[in-house]
Amino acid sequence: MIFERSNFFLHTLLGAVKYGLPHVTVVHVTQKYTEATDGHFLVRVSTPNGDTKVELPRKRGYTPFSKKRIDVCIPVATAKSLVTAIDATKNSRLPTEGLMWVGRNTDKESVEFLTQTPDQFMAVNATVDDGRYPKTDGVINDKKLRRKAKARVAFSPKLMAKLCSYLDRVGATAVTLEVRADDQAMVLKAKSGTSDVLMLLMPMKVADEERSKKKESTEESEAAPVDKNTCEKCGQSFANHNGDGSCVEDKDQVDESVETANDDQEADEEESEEIA
Repeated sequence: MIFERSNFFLHTLLGAVKYGLPHVTVVHVTQKYTEATDGHFLVRVSTPNGDTKVELPRKRGYTPFSKKRIDVCIPVATAKSLVTAIDATKNSRLPTEGLMWVGRNTDKESVEFLTQTPDQFMAVNATVDDGRYPKTDGVINDKKLRRKAKARVAFSPKLMAKLCSYLDRVGATAVTLEVRADDQAMVLKAKSGTSDVLMLLMPMKVADEERSKKKESTEESEAAPVDKNTCEKCGQSFANHNGDGSCVEDKDQVDESVETANDDQEADEEESEEIA
């Protein structure tokens, strides 16, 4: 079971204890993802287990957890310490740089998280929280959320954070986001006291590239296939061509030319007779 920094950095989204909501002070950890919620938002970050081929070290006492399933809640303070441990592996030039895995000394009461630096292995033991985490699969897999989006817009998280930070500082308590098309600016509307705030955030070029690729693939699929056994001039099979292989269309044009020449010759002869 492998984890990255982003899996535990979720602790920055969680705040103080709220009465009756113990899950808002813990990070939910499973073998497929980690997640955090405070009742108003839900953030889930997948683990890189299926996307990485890193071979974890199997040194005595630091071998990976053998079981395939884990489902625990760890306190925010522990998640913060796990991020610190992962940051310590930066620039280590090891295959496990930036990664953390579950160690074998894991049971129902605690989870052992391991990292590796050039000098040593680091172990962080996390005490499992007793509280049950709310069932979030039903929310994520809701039919309404799975409907095809009318517009997909890619935007810079730094710019969005910058705008939202401004709104927070001027006392805006709510912001409305309007998305009309993937190639148009997103509109953010808010109120600061008695003032109306209007913001436009241009989409990134990623959306344009995806749209152009989709358009090209559609045009290619709609293009009629070329039949190499059919003549482009007459539209008939090569099997129906003349014995010499010439096109029927060419023969018809030759015949028309001959007939036209004969008609012209007859007309000249008649005109000569009349003159005489």
